[in-house]
Amino acid sequence: MAAPIWRVTALHQATGGVVTVRCLTRAYIPSGARDFVLVLASEQQPDRVCPLTSYHIGAELVIEARLDLREPPLCPGWWDVFIRQGGGTTRLLAPLHGHRLWPMLVDVAGGPYKITPVVTRRGAVRLRVSRAQPHAEVDRVELDGAILTVDAHPVPEHTGAGGWAELVARPRDGDVAVVRFPVRRQGNRMRARVDLAALPVPGPDMWDLYVELGQARWRLASRLDEIPDKKAAYSFPSYTAERGGEVVTLQPCYAFGRNGLSIRVDRVDVPVVPEAVPRPQRGSRGPLARAAVGTALAGLERAGRWRRPLATAGARPRVSFVVTDVSYGGGIARTVINLANHLALDHDVEIISLLRYRDRPFFRIDPGVRLTCLVDRPALCESPQRGVVPWLRARLLRRASWLVPPQDPEAYAYSLWLDLKLLRRLHSLEPGMLVTSRLSFSVIAARFARAGVRTVGQEHMTFSRHGPALRRQLHAHFRKLAAVTVLTSGDEADYREALAGSATQVVRIPNAVPEQPPVRADLAGKRVIAMGRYTSQKGFDLLLDAFRQVVAVHPDWQLRLFGHGPGRALLRQRIREAGLHNHVLLMGRTDHPADEMAQAAIFVLSSRYEGFGMVLIEALAVGLPVVSFDCPRGPSDIITPGVDGTLVPPQDVDALAAAIIDLIENPAKRRSYSDAALHTATGYDIEVVGKAWRQLISELLLDLDPATRDSRDHGSRA
Repeated sequence: MAAPIWRVTALHQATGGVVTVRCLTRAYIPSGARDFVLVLASEQQPDRVCPLTSYHIGAELVIEARLDLREPPLCPGWWDVFIRQGGGTTRLLAPLHGHRLWPMLVDVAGGPYKITPVVTRRGAVRLRVSRAQPHAEVDRVELDGAILTVDAHPVPEHTGAGGWAELVARPRDGDVAVVRFPVRRQGNRMRARVDLAALPVPGPDMWDLYVELGQARWRLASRLDEIPDKKAAYSFPSYTAERGGEVVTLQPCYAFGRNGLSIRVDRVDVPVVPEAVPRPQRGSRGPLARAAVGTALAGLERAGRWRRPLATAGARPRVSFVVTDVSYGGGIARTVINLANHLALDHDVEIISLLRYRDRPFFRIDPGVRLTCLVDRPALCESPQRGVVPWLRARLLRRASWLVPPQDPEAYAYSLWLDLKLLRRLHSLEPGMLVTSRLSFSVIAARFARAGVRTVGQEHMTFSRHGPALRRQLHAHFRKLAAVTVLTSGDEADYREALAGSATQVVRIPNAVPEQPPVRADLAGKRVIAMGRYTSQKGFDLLLDAFRQVVAVHPDWQLRLFGHGPGRALLRQRIREAGLHNHVLLMGRTDHPADEMAQAAIFVLSSRYEGFGMVLIEALAVGLPVVSFDCPRGPSDIITPGVDGTLVPPQDVDALAAAIIDLIENPAKRRSYSDAALHTATGYDIEVVGKAWRQLISELLLDLDPATRDSRDHGSRA
């Protein structure tokens, strides 16, 4: 049997000198043959062998090791990484899809070591170990007017008799002279005060900060934690100066990659209004155009009822999911992909992505799941741009959708070209089940899916968030669906009332915990965590107001916000204005949410509203105590107050701050919540949720089996 191919999925520093190595293979390996060990091999030192734990995520086998590189430290040089099984070894290959492997700094007694993952031309992973240059580790940065105060300590510890002589600001480019500032030393700590007004303006665009002691020069930097890109994470305030008629801002920042502390100088010019991003235009829709399109769409609806093909005897049940964009890292996409991966074990599963703006899906899609992208932007950029079809496509891409109502919050993304592609795909579907993930998609499926296709509207948004126009569409067309699945008990009651008297089933099936590494929060770190899009819905502005009260009592605690979205710049501004730049980090997206949660002590959900609160389930699954607004809807269905978490009134900032402080000051309560959280999460296991979906699928597709056909048709459509 050929040796399995192992690829890295995670190689990152957890805490101190402990590094997590995680890799996977799609090869089948019997459970009795999984005697794996991880081997680090070098010509300068004996092999380092580390045991591995193994588990499955879908059809893939994952192995994981935790390496403590402090005792004994790796000697400088090149280290090859192998997976040893029995008598054979296999090189560890680079990750798929271009996941970045970041350098790490490990502080040991003999001085810090830099460990840099390198991918060879053949795709193998090697580690380059070298002694790191001594530096002054930044502990805290404050800006009061023009005075920048920096607290730091040397790495490795400085044992010389003398103290630091001075802090030096060196221009990165140009021939401008350095600017020197005094440094005060207390024990092994230092404090420097930099007068930003003393830096020449106009002058260089970037000043790098160093500590000089005699002939030694140490870079001011922050390198000892696991944050690889501090430039994006920290939101430092700025100082504005005006000299000689020129206005500039001077702002501390970390340099990308090496995380050295610098001062960036930006000229304040007349703001340039950016060009608007081209979006599909609605164009003219006169009475004749509306009548013609309405007649054509009505004809397509009737055409869908003419043919009712039956499934092939013995074939696996077909299930198709419709999502907006699989390359986008949203909660709906993650939920749909998680369910599709699980059902692919015994179903013929397809994900229909209406759009795709990136080359790869943000979340892992099982090889057994087919992926169909209707409007593939990367592919369109590479396709021929001349000819009749490209000309027609370009014009239709600029026209807004006729099928998606303008009241849909994402209607701006859908075009007339997408309408045609979607209608064509719906009319080509084989008998089976079609699951849509948005109200507008559910309406389109109810109208145009051909006979023999059971349509299910999977509602991720709470009923009350739909506006009047969308509710009219719901009342007009949801009765043609075979079923509607909802996430909460409140929505179940609302949809039953709205669809009373129809044959459409309303079934409550919660989202499942995404398959993730079996990690557990140790609750030891002084860290609060939150995850979600940087939008008003997620209420991170409210969380910042609450955390300002928290750090007033516990200044050694930190808040990390993971996510992305259009509100990032506004959040950075609020962090600066609140003086939280040392306490709140904008971490961006993460490929490993479970690992990040496992390093925190408290999870907070500050949303103004939710469809369900999937991220709460993920936090509970790693045993992380949660504090949440009791917003509509979801948190009250998931959390049992006083058992596995704390619920506070919606948008009550003071109550949110008090609940966080209460958990910070009560480690025993955090541990109790953690134990209960693990038990709560078992009710959302993919096996439990998958069983409910399989039961629904078997009921709806019963009459498509030639052996059990009956008179039922596409939902209750007539």
